[in-house]
Amino acid sequence: MRVTTVDLLKAPQEQEPARPSVITIGSFDGVHRGHRYLIGEVADRARSKGCEAAVVTFDPLPAQVIRPESAPRSITDLDEKLSLLAGPDVDMVVVLPFTHELSRLPAGDFLDRLLACVRVAEIWFGADFAFGHGREGDVAFLAGLAGPRGYGLHVVPRINHDGRRISSSEARSLISEGRVREAGDLLGHPPGLPGIVESGAGRGRGLGYPTANLRISPAHIIPATGIYAGFAHLGEERLEAAISIGHSPTFGQNPLTVEAHLLDFDRDIVGREIKLELVERLRGEERFAGSEALIAQMDRDVEQVRQILGSCRSAAAV
Repeated sequence: MRVTTVDLLKAPQEQEPARPSVITIGSFDGVHRGHRYLIGEVADRARSKGCEAAVVTFDPLPAQVIRPESAPRSITDLDEKLSLLAGPDVDMVVVLPFTHELSRLPAGDFLDRLLACVRVAEIWFGADFAFGHGREGDVAFLAGLAGPRGYGLHVVPRINHDGRRISSSEARSLISEGRVREAGDLLGHPPGLPGIVESGAGRGRGLGYPTANLRISPAHIIPATGIYAGFAHLGEERLEAAISIGHSPTFGQNPLTVEAHLLDFDRDIVGREIKLELVERLRGEERFAGSEALIAQMDRDVEQVRQILGSCRSAAAV
């Protein structure tokens, strides 16, 4: 999969000497089951026409630029999104840096600049997607320009999963409530939480459960406080983890932290990038009378984490 970044506000770049592409355009935050269905349709069509399958996406999310005070947090950052898009279905991803200037670009100018950079045979997108200033680039707009601009147009209806509406906003709602198993079912993969390991207060090691403390991007959604079972991706390693998101109320008033106790692991990884994969929420955050009660509960939590993740590994092996 090739990844190219295109600034549509600069002079149009010369098109790549590649086959024409069947493309889809969108934010694709979370790369959920609906996105995967659309991309699968694009890939099938591209193969039948001898074209490339291309995904055109934005970074950051447009809402985070247009209305940062009320914008939703991201389910996936760009690296996570590209990782989820990688595979046999997608030949190329075009990343469009989203800025205030780009948001003010009329839909016609946006489309013409994109067509000047990517050889487009057909455009596929969801029925409710729109682009350009004031979201004027809707289905009717694209249909009106399809003939003059020389591309085919296909609209894919929204799909449901087990009777539930599939959308990034629905997944965000579930994640924010700590319902990560349901969110994972909707997305088609466990929600992730990437960050950089930094030095913490050292309480975990003193309790017999050392933790990796993560610095998380403020643009990334963080689940409700509580204890979670999950996996930690450290380079090529995938480690079982008991994850705490909260304020450590047993030790007074503290800022929100994301900490992961990596099971059967004891190496210094401060400064390393790590991605948590949240599988299930065990319980909410609690305040304990003292360290002994907290340690006893942590013992139970870790045992429960082992059971949950052991079941995950067994299911994956079937």
